[in-house]
Amino acid sequence: FLTTQYFANLIFNNYEIEFYGLFGMTFFMGVLAYMIVKFKAFNIKLIGAQALVVTLIVIIGSQFFFIQNNTNRILTGITLALAVGFGWFLIKSIKTEIQRKEELQTMSDALAEANDQLRKLDNAKSDFISIASHQLRTPLTSIKGFISLLSEGSYGKVTTLQRETLDKVYQSNERLIHLVEDLLDISRIESGRMEFQFAPCQLADLCQEVVDIFSVRAKINKLYLDYKKPSVPLPEITIDAGKVREVISNMVDNALKYTSKGGVSVKMELAESSNCRPLAARNGQDSDDQ
Repeated sequence: FLTTQYFANLIFNNYEIEFYGLFGMTFFMGVLAYMIVKFKAFNIKLIGAQALVVTLIVIIGSQFFFIQNNTNRILTGITLALAVGFGWFLIKSIKTEIQRKEELQTMSDALAEANDQLRKLDNAKSDFISIASHQLRTPLTSIKGFISLLSEGSYGKVTTLQRETLDKVYQSNERLIHLVEDLLDISRIESGRMEFQFAPCQLADLCQEVVDIFSVRAKINKLYLDYKKPSVPLPEITIDAGKVREVISNMVDNALKYTSKGGVSVKMELAESSNCRPLAARNGQDSDDQ
């Protein structure tokens, strides 16, 4: 306060101003504290603008204590009105900007929370599909084994009609097993838990296994399904046998599905790039060349 009074006396050469300084600084600090509490904003940008506007208004308004001319009073009043209008517009603009930023931050937080909830729901869905698929696969595998034993006559002689019925049940069971495997694969891929087990494998033997599995279905549909072994022995390669078996199974399954008469021939050959390539031909036309 002493410093403020000293400069006021030095500039205006009027020692009566020091009495205004005693109360002016206190009033200014009070207004500043009120703005901080009122607008709940410890934002430097807003506080600085409010302090600037209040200071400007106080300085202009204090001129009325020293003006003796009516013309100057009118000009000072106009200037004060313009300063009040400008200050109000400036503070309102800054408050609007801060409010929009707060709303944007609130929306961003809500969106992040919603994403977390969706991620949890997606993980729960994947876990449910995985558990349900595992629970379904076990009884289906047992059914497959018992049907095979019945068809082979392990539990007694089976008539032709009974064998045909068992073959249809076997085929339906195989479809369910493939569906369960697909659900498991989808769940693993979505959750990023897909695992590969690489080991040396002979693709020719893998193709033979697939053909043996689908031979029952081909017989029911009155189609032939044969496997043409490669003329040149294929090299043993390191692959995930389970995944490759699914690929070949899907290829043969599609070939049988879209073949109405005749049959399907499956062969494995060595491509020019030294890669093994499975082929499935429907009545002489390739259904898949990779």
